[in-house]
Amino acid sequence: KGGTRALLSMLQTHPLIKSPKPEIHFFDVKSNFQRGVSWYINQMPMTNKNELTIEKTPKYFVAPFVPKRIHELSRKVKLILIVRNPLTRSISDYVQRCSMDIKKKKQSPTPSFDDVVLRHDGKINNEVSEINVSMYDVHFQRWLKLFDREQILVVNGDELIANPVPVLQQVETFLNFSHYFKDSLFTIDK
Repeated sequence: KGGTRALLSMLQTHPLIKSPKPEIHFFDVKSNFQRGVSWYINQMPMTNKNELTIEKTPKYFVAPFVPKRIHELSRKVKLILIVRNPLTRSISDYVQRCSMDIKKKKQSPTPSFDDVVLRHDGKINNEVSEINVSMYDVHFQRWLKLFDREQILVVNGDELIANPVPVLQQVETFLNFSHYFKDSLFTIDK
């Protein structure tokens, strides 16, 4: 959808970057948040002082209360937001919904993309996740109320797919790492 899994998978090949299981949902799921910071820290891999831990949970970006929770834990945290063309992202989200319906052997037919994203009056339904998550500007404004713009790196997910090395080097620079990623580390299917 947005490319967070792809970005994390690539970053995990860096010798100084570690990450826990894919999505912890600490800041956005009440029951996890109530377990406390020590529970959250225990989900992280062991690292030394030269290594960095990156945690990925895409839902953090859209949950209105998450920026405040993160800010209360660490005001100096660095955040990475990966974005794609909003329409491409919305369609990808819809395709994942269809795939999940097939896996669950859902008996009722999956509604068409138009039926999902358009209201009965023909206007876009901003309440459905396929559209809401792609409204980057709305969500980003909440983060900017608490974090300096310099703390947030916005990564172009479409560019990551097309030309990963410069994007990964941009992330390395943001994280104050020397460049490990080079073209020779990647094989491009033709």
